[in-house]
Amino acid sequence: MDGERRFREPLNARDASARGADTGAGARRSPARTQAARTDPRRRRRSRAHWLAARLLAMSIAIASMTAAALWFGMPVSLPTQAGLMAQVDRLLIAGGLGLEQIAVTGTRKTSVDEVFAALELDNARSIIRYDLAAARLRLQELPWVRAAELTRTLPDGLTVRIEERLPFAVWQNRQLLFVIDHEGRTLDPIGPKDYPRLPVMVGAGAAEAAPQLLTALAEHPRINALLGSAQRIGNRRWTLKLRSGPEVLLPATARNGDTSQLKLALVRLEQLLGEDRLMERAVTSVDLRLEGQLTFRLEKSLAAGAKLDAAATGVRVSLAAPAVSPLMMSPAKPTATAPIGGL
Repeated sequence: MDGERRFREPLNARDASARGADTGAGARRSPARTQAARTDPRRRRRSRAHWLAARLLAMSIAIASMTAAALWFGMPVSLPTQAGLMAQVDRLLIAGGLGLEQIAVTGTRKTSVDEVFAALELDNARSIIRYDLAAARLRLQELPWVRAAELTRTLPDGLTVRIEERLPFAVWQNRQLLFVIDHEGRTLDPIGPKDYPRLPVMVGAGAAEAAPQLLTALAEHPRINALLGSAQRIGNRRWTLKLRSGPEVLLPATARNGDTSQLKLALVRLEQLLGEDRLMERAVTSVDLRLEGQLTFRLEKSLAAGAKLDAAATGVRVSLAAPAVSPLMMSPAKPTATAPIGGL
């Protein structure tokens, strides 16, 4: 019984008739169609993919066999051997069209493309499959302006890099040098005196790290925020604010445990002084809010000398003014005389 022959003949007949219907010339393809099939890029890609898959499978089997044999006989697998095998894998991947050829970078304004490419370490890159995305992301996030980075493989040979940059938050002055910092207190770039004129200026050692805490507290007081010209860090414990066209304001120290309750109370009191007491309209050169429940004002020298003293005043004192200083170069003034007064 020739079952095999009866099975094949109908299939061949159906195939021949189908091909004849498609080509209009029976079962035989025309030379032009045969050439088109050979040059079809999709067919070439499939053929290359099949070849690559077969080579990778063979290489994987070889690596696994060598490693298993070495472990079975108690032989260490040396790093040069592993490196050589991985290099061969890279060569196969690249030959199969899986190299690293195209890089797309988005989201950069302050970070240059050269900085991004240097962090990607493209000179050490081989195939897109074995490229270490996690390590590259960490290197990118070490760049000053980069807050976050996302890397995505775009097969067969591309890499997409999306950058999220940090935003300027304040200016930090330290030892006559100016830097722009972000909301985490991270130093971004050195700048000139006229750069970022609308940002508040944080002055002194430790000011960059402590700035986020102060500016977060000030965000609840838009009146103070609008008048703030600069803030000097004193002893890395407290702040002295310099209001634009107004007095200095000495704030209480922050507790060692990070408690900012006293700072917040002082800012509430300062908000009241600016509103109800019209502090900016007074001839006051400084306001001392360091002690809870007590205010100390320093008036302009001409007014302080002729002020009428009121012994019945509760907790408000006046002292002679110190010389005016630049907003970027503040120094705490030392009172020369004090006496209670009735108020502003």
